[in-house]
Amino acid sequence: MKIFFLSRGYPTDEYKLNGIFEMDQALELKRQGHDVVFLSLDMRSIRRKRKFGFKIFEVEGMKVYSYNIPIGAVPKRIYNFFFNSLC
Repeated sequence: MKIFFLSRGYPTDEYKLNGIFEMDQALELKRQGHDVVFLSLDMRSIRRKRKFGFKIFEVEGMKVYSYNIPIGAVPKRIYNFFFNSLC
């Protein structure tokens, strides 16, 4: 069976708990013999230090596709400025 996992991130040396639940589940399904692909979309704040862009790598024989975009939360002053301008 082919299984795709969509996650909010994947564990790294610096952020060990980022997407750890999804990664553990995906790796266990891979060990059980399923064809697993892990898709990660990381949209945390730019304050989180990481390389931005698209990255493909393998973890224990499982393909991981990761896309890092620095979106994060919009500061309240900027949000209010645009919201009040449009309404």
